Parts: sequence; C-alpha cells; structure tokens
Amino acid sequence: MSVNFPEMSSEAFRDGGDIGALIRARDWSETPLGPISSWPHSLKTVVDLILASPVAMIVLWGPDLIQIYNDAFVVTCGDKHPQGLGQAHQAVWPEVWEFNAPIFEAVRRGETRSFTGQP
Repeated sequence: MSVNFPEMSSEAFRDGGDIGALIRARDWSETPLGPISSWPHSLKTVVDLILASPVAMIVLWGPDLIQIYNDAFVVTCGDKHPQGLGQAHQAVWPEVWEFNAPIFEAVRRGETRSFTGQP
C-alpha cells in the first residue's frame, strides 16, 4: 500500500470508509491534535493503516490519549460514537479508566502489555 497525505484534510484518508469521511469533515484545529496538515507523519500513517483494516482498531495519541478508530471499532463504541472520535479516552470511557490507566502508564514507560481471553 502506498501512503500519500495531501495537506488538505478534505483529501486525507479518502479510502477510510465512514470514519475516514468523519475525520475529513471534522475541524481538528479544535482538538489537541490540531489540523490534519500539522499531524506528524507517524500519526497520519497509523490512522491510514487502521482505517484500511477490517479489524476493530483504535489509536490513542498524545498526552491526552485522543482517540481515533476505524469503522469496525464503531460496534465497540456503541452510543459513544460519533462523539468519541477525536476526544480524550478518559473522558469517553470513564467506566474503564481505572483498569486502563495503569496499562497506558506502563506503555508510556516503554513496557509491553498484551492480553488474551479478555471479555
């Protein structure tokens, strides 16, 4: 897959399904991530990759863990979608923050975490 990111947000993530369309339509300058044109190449790449995946995936980016997810993850979001797109993970998922926070802190320290058989 060739990844190309035009500077205009209206052209970014063109093949990203419904979520790609929501990302393009959003005014990201109102979020901690800023406009898509200012996103680091690494963020653009990972978002492009998850949008192309049929597997439910979410990216949590920056100190506020701003979440961007793909079409398959919408089922997991339930009624938290579409409001949860581009929001801080803790604000969207307060009911699981106590479980998630130590995991996120470990990852920030460079530790690896994996889970199997989780409900």
